[in-house]
Amino acid sequence: MSEINQLPENMPLTTIVRHTIKLGAEKDFEQWSQNIGNIVSAFKGFRGKYVVPPKIGTTSNEYTVAFQFENLETLTAWMDSEERITEVKKLKSFSEKEMQLEYQEGIDFWFTTPGETKRPPKWKMAILTWVAVFPMVLILLELYGRLFPTFSLTLKVLFVTVTLVALLTWVLMPNLTKLFKRWLY
Repeated sequence: MSEINQLPENMPLTTIVRHTIKLGAEKDFEQWSQNIGNIVSAFKGFRGKYVVPPKIGTTSNEYTVAFQFENLETLTAWMDSEERITEVKKLKSFSEKEMQLEYQEGIDFWFTTPGETKRPPKWKMAILTWVAVFPMVLILLELYGRLFPTFSLTLKVLFVTVTLVALLTWVLMPNLTKLFKRWLY
């Protein structure tokens, strides 16, 4: 875990974990993932987790899990906890190979693509994020303004930001990263 000591101390940190699961053990992994998710959610500084299952129709049985903590101190407390260590031991019975851990700061996880070991320059990540955010903010503000004309600006912005974060995480950034891969890397 020496890699974790090189992370910035006072910013949100995302951990990307790749699990290759034995064929037929998917349900066991999903149950385990739900259980460890319940445990980690009680830890100080935990900000959220999502699981990306293997693509349907592929032979890959790799699950990607991303979870975020408030800062290095809270991430380290989780990584070193007895609860996590106990749960990781259970994982071995249905894993095909050792899990792969990667730590990222800020929004770098949006720019993680399979097979790519380097990260694009921050300025390129910022431009591509802006390309996704600006038009979506305009579209969503207009949409929610028409759907809920009597709602306050605060409520409309709340809806816009919740929708936008979900779209960025699961739809826009994965597709934009693929589309602009040559330019990014």
